[in-house]
Amino acid sequence: YGIDYCRYILLLNLLLFTESPVSTLELPTKAISISKETTPVAQNAAQVLESFEHLPPLPEPPPLLPELVDKIRDTLPPQKPELRVKRVLRPRGIALTWNITKINPKCAPVESYHLFLCHENPNNKLIWKKIGEIKAFPLPMACTLSQFLASNKYYFTVQSKDIFGRYGPFCDIKSVPGFSENLT
Repeated sequence: YGIDYCRYILLLNLLLFTESPVSTLELPTKAISISKETTPVAQNAAQVLESFEHLPPLPEPPPLLPELVDKIRDTLPPQKPELRVKRVLRPRGIALTWNITKINPKCAPVESYHLFLCHENPNNKLIWKKIGEIKAFPLPMACTLSQFLASNKYYFTVQSKDIFGRYGPFCDIKSVPGFSENLT
């Protein structure tokens, strides 16, 4: 496949930033639009090695269904994606791009990618939130998040789910400076 950057606009609402544990957010089909426009970049994510020890543990994936064990025997679970995070100017928000540079043919096809966010809120309470589930298309893939509450910093990670329901490892956590005002 050629490089085809698909941009998804995920309309996030204030419910994402409540203090409940991680949960799946069902995004209505209307909330996702595909565009092949280029995205002007404002600022790269932190390039220096950063310690994430202060973050809560990443969520545990659900267990594999026992009836799938025989079907998956000859395949491997999904690989770990590589994530890049940048602030963008139009639309004002944060762009996430992910890729797997060397795809292992023994891995089962990826069905979807799961996006997680952790942000520092005024109460200094950090919780990972699942903010989206995006149907897998040929890599690389990208999305632009355009609605945020003011925060000092945002942390992101992505996880692949294959056609058998297995989850791969989370990608390395990436951070980007937050916004001083709400983007809603």
